[in-house]
Amino acid sequence: MASLWTLPPLSMDQSQLKALLAKFEIRPNKGLGQHFLHDETVIADMLEAADVQSGDTILEVGPGLGVLTSALVQRAGQVVVYELDEKLASLIESQQAENLTVVRGDALELPLPPRGTTLPYKVVANIPYSITGALIRRLITSPSGPSSITLLVQKEVAERMCAKPGQMSVLSVAVQLHGTAHIARLVPPECFWPAPKVDSAVVHVDLAGGLMFDVEERDFMRLVKFGFAQKRKQLKNTMAAGLRIEPTEVERYLTAVGLTPTARAQELSLAQWKQLYDLIEK
Repeated sequence: MASLWTLPPLSMDQSQLKALLAKFEIRPNKGLGQHFLHDETVIADMLEAADVQSGDTILEVGPGLGVLTSALVQRAGQVVVYELDEKLASLIESQQAENLTVVRGDALELPLPPRGTTLPYKVVANIPYSITGALIRRLITSPSGPSSITLLVQKEVAERMCAKPGQMSVLSVAVQLHGTAHIARLVPPECFWPAPKVDSAVVHVDLAGGLMFDVEERDFMRLVKFGFAQKRKQLKNTMAAGLRIEPTEVERYLTAVGLTPTARAQELSLAQWKQLYDLIEK
């Protein structure tokens, strides 16, 4: 199989991308949520957001045709990619770059990171939309997780990860319990082929290497999920149902942390969830 690295790195327009896919008889897999990135400015901004250095170990999930992989191999010390699609895995593997390792299989099921990976490591990836939520949860909660993640995801997901009180969600709380997140840039549909029906964004999360608070994560997130069980309902009712206590008791907890009895889950800050958790644990 011909080498992808012989192409001008990061410079494919949409017609070149289509020609390359046709050459290797590759069709985008809708089931896997494959949208191939071909905009060099997005790739440059991802590397900048991740602060990729020559000594870094980078884990990439879903490398596609390897355009981002090419940039990572040139910049980082070690690059490990997970690819489920056999044709794409063979294409990336054929490059035989000394600092590149291809792992065939599902990033949601295989060891994270693979054995032999130099630690610590960062994740930089244009991830398939179909596994976004599950992969983010795995990356932030894994005992052997990365020091940071820089992902190209749907704009809505990036906004939820970085949300402030008033717009919080279970995902916001989960991500921010483990680190600090910000959106590095927005990415329009025309930067991909086939173009997705939604805008995307590059989101970066610096992970703390543990939890931001001294809590039992499973119990803490269980409480949060009770609160968000029915987003439109007041927190006193959703938490009362989940905890099997009276709404008036939840009202007392809310008042104790400076919230009104009519508060809803999306209004709470991470610190207020911690205060509620402490009160209920006692």
